[in-house]
Amino acid sequence: MRRTPQLLGYPPHVRHAASDTGVWRSELVATLSLSADLGRGQSMEHVARSCLLAVRLGELMGLAAVDRESTYHLALLAWVGCTADSHEVAAHFGDDVALRAHTYDIDFAGLPLLGFLLRHAGAGGSPLHRAREAAWVLATGGRAVEQALAAHCQVTARLAEQLGLGGSVGRYLPQTFARWDGRGSPTSLSGPALGLPTRLVHLVDVVAVHHRRGGIAAAVEAARRRSGTHLDPAVVEAFLAHATELFDGLPEQSSWDELISADPDPHWLDGSELTAALEAVADFTDLKSPYFAGHSRGVADLAAAAARRAGHPERDVVTLRRAGLLHGLGRTGVPNTIWDKPGPLTELEWERVRLHAYYTERVLSRAGKLSALGAVSAAAHERADGSGYPRSVGSSGVPLLARYLEAEQGNEGVLTALLEQYGIAWTLLMPEQSATRCLDHLQGWRRFYSDNNAVIHVREI
Repeated sequence: MRRTPQLLGYPPHVRHAASDTGVWRSELVATLSLSADLGRGQSMEHVARSCLLAVRLGELMGLAAVDRESTYHLALLAWVGCTADSHEVAAHFGDDVALRAHTYDIDFAGLPLLGFLLRHAGAGGSPLHRAREAAWVLATGGRAVEQALAAHCQVTARLAEQLGLGGSVGRYLPQTFARWDGRGSPTSLSGPALGLPTRLVHLVDVVAVHHRRGGIAAAVEAARRRSGTHLDPAVVEAFLAHATELFDGLPEQSSWDELISADPDPHWLDGSELTAALEAVADFTDLKSPYFAGHSRGVADLAAAAARRAGHPERDVVTLRRAGLLHGLGRTGVPNTIWDKPGPLTELEWERVRLHAYYTERVLSRAGKLSALGAVSAAAHERADGSGYPRSVGSSGVPLLARYLEAEQGNEGVLTALLEQYGIAWTLLMPEQSATRCLDHLQGWRRFYSDNNAVIHVREI
C-alpha cells in the first residue's frame, strides 16, 4: 500500500542539553564556516573539506605542530568575514552571494580582476545604474575593493580574539587576501613573507571548488594555472604530488566528524564562556546588513525576559536566549539585494527569504548540542495559522520556547515598519508613541501567533 509522504514537523519538545552542557569550540567555529559556505555560494562543508585538505597537506610537507594548529583554525575562520562587506558589495555589484561564487573563475588581480568587476558592476540594475557603477569602478581603481577586503580581515580577527583564537590565527588573518606574487591585499606582502598556513589555505580553497566541479583533473589544472601568481609554487608542487591521495582520503559523505576530531587544540565551551561566544557570533551574524545591527541580541534578550516573566525554569530561559542569538545564522545564504531592497519583495524574493530559517536549522543540526537550539531558532518565523515559515506548521507544531521568539520577531517587525514609515528620528524621539504602536500591533495580531501567553508577556516587557 502506498504511503502518503508527510512533512516533518519540529520536535514535540526541546531538551535542555544546550543549556546544561557545552560544545567544543571547533564545533562552533565549524558551524560558522557552514554559514560562510552559504554566503560564498558554495556547497555545505566546502570549508570543512578544505580544512582537512590543508591539515593533511601540511603534514605531508612536515608542518610543525604549532603551524598545524594555526592552519586548522585559519582554514575554518579565514572566509567567515564575508558577511562584513555584503551590504557594500550588493550596492555596487548586485547579488553578493553569486559574485563570490564567480570569483573562483578568474585570477583575482590586475586586468582579469578589473574586467570581472566591470562585468558585474551594477548587476541587476538599469543600464544607467550599471554605467554609473562601472564608472565608479574605473574612478576608484579598486581601492574600495581593497577597503572591503581589509574590513573582512578586521572583523574576522576580532571574532577570533573573542573566541580565544587570536594567538593561533591573529598574525595570519590579515594575509587572507594577499598573494604569492604581491598583487593581493595588502600589496606589501608576498612570497615567503606569507605564513605557510596562509599559503596552504589559499591553495585548498581553490582546489576544493574545482575538484567539486570537475574532479581531480580540474583541481590539478587550477593549481598549476595559479602557481607562482596567487599560489606558492612549492605548495602547489606538494599538492600535485599527493592530489589523488588527498582527495581519496576525504569522507564520501559528511566531513564533520573527522573535522572535529582533527582539532589539534580542543577547547570545551560551557556556562558563561559559551554564552559570551554565542553573543560574539550573534553580533558577527548581524553584520550581514546595517538593518540587522543589534537584532539578534535584541530578540534574544526580550524573548528570554518574557519567558522568565512567564515563570519558565532558568535553564529554559538560557536555552531560549541562546537560540535567539543564533536565529539569524542562515541569513548569509540570502543575497543583500533582497535584505536591503528598499521596496516590496516579489514572491520569488520572499521564497528566498523564507529559506533563511531552514538554513539556520540545517547549519545548527551538524553541531551536536547546538542542534537542540536549531529547532527553536528555525521556528521563530512560524505562525499559529500556518502562514509562517519554514515548515508552515500551526500553533500546535511550534516548540513552546520558540513561541517567545516568534512573538518577539513580530514586535521587531512592526518596529522596523515604523522606522521605514516614519523615519529613525520620529521613532527615537517619540519612544512612547512607538512603543504604543508596537503593542497595538501585537494585540491586534495575537491570533496569528502560536501562544497568546507568549504575546502577553512580550507586551509586558
